[in-house]
Amino acid sequence: MWFTGLSWLTEDEDKWPNEVVPTIKIPELKKNTCLTATLNDDLLKKYSSYSKLLRVVAYCLRFRRNHTYTGFPCINEIDEAEIRILK
Repeated sequence: MWFTGLSWLTEDEDKWPNEVVPTIKIPELKKNTCLTATLNDDLLKKYSSYSKLLRVVAYCLRFRRNHTYTGFPCINEIDEAEIRILK
């Protein structure tokens, strides 16, 4: 049927069947998503600002790798610290 089509389609339109196809009401289904998140705000309570928290975590990551850098953390270290915090 798919490859050749319906036989009445090749005939004139006035010879087509006049059947009325009943409509079926199908309820609309919507997808529900529920997310839960737990907030661990101990870090934010311990440090007064987000930038200070970033610097502290960057220093901890630097210490963990035994780097001998001194001074403020560079932008790459700050970015990595932010990624670690957000994970």
